[in-house]
Amino acid sequence: MKRIFLSILLTSCAIIAICGASPAQGGDVVNVIPKPVFVESHNGFFTLSHETKIVYFFKNKEMQSTIEQFEDRLRTATGYKFALRDGFDMPTKDFIFFNYVRDETLGDEGYRLEVDGERITVDANTDAGFFCATQTLLQLLPPEVFSPKTISGIEWKIPSRGSNGGECTSM
Repeated sequence: MKRIFLSILLTSCAIIAICGASPAQGGDVVNVIPKPVFVESHNGFFTLSHETKIVYFFKNKEMQSTIEQFEDRLRTATGYKFALRDGFDMPTKDFIFFNYVRDETLGDEGYRLEVDGERITVDANTDAGFFCATQTLLQLLPPEVFSPKTISGIEWKIPSRGSNGGECTSM
């Protein structure tokens, strides 16, 4: 049942991403669902590459499935094999960091997302929050990220910004 729900959600996100305007166009408009509570745009981009690492604390087993699904989606579209790194072995640049926090303002499915030219940081209280954040990250990439095969010639950029994401169930 969980896989069916996940498939439906990913398909919905793909349709929204393909039909919506590309977030790489810049500006304060962010076409993602759910709509973030707060967005602050900055200059620049974070660019995915074959060097990009996905970092989380391996002891947090409950988020492992979400991280693996996210990495699989990125790998399928980009062709890059993203190294998974334990948070105790933090790189200095070119990484996406998923960090558990205790922040009552985020709720169960909320998250905080910060993107700059060297890193992406995602804070959430629960795995549900991390799942919602991964869906937002996918929607911020070019729509080709939802391709069932590797697409070459794409700049895999996410606009720099800070945001607090809404609840996934608030669609």
